[in-house]
Amino acid sequence: MAILKYLALLLSALALGMNTLMFTKPDVVLQSPFDNTSIDVKAVSERLSKGIQFAAIRYMDESLVEPEVFIRFHTFLKQSYPKLNEVLSVEVVNELSFNIAGKAQIHH
Repeated sequence: MAILKYLALLLSALALGMNTLMFTKPDVVLQSPFDNTSIDVKAVSERLSKGIQFAAIRYMDESLVEPEVFIRFHTFLKQSYPKLNEVLSVEVVNELSFNIAGKAQIHH
């Protein structure tokens, strides 16, 4: 009985090894919504600095949530990153959260 267990383990390890060796990663090509212009590091850091100052925190106790902070944060994002709103699908969920989806092409 012990030999059968070891044989089953050996066959499983062999199958796993073969699958690992034969695995090929699909090529994922992400399309940038921007052209190849240079990045204004100062402007990026200023927007990031402003963005992280919003205390948009969700709590289990809904009475602690401040909806106006989320609304101001949503407005900030739309104004600060207008190109992202053009190329991404932005859906407001439960009035305070975002579901943001980008587009990627997978080539096999």
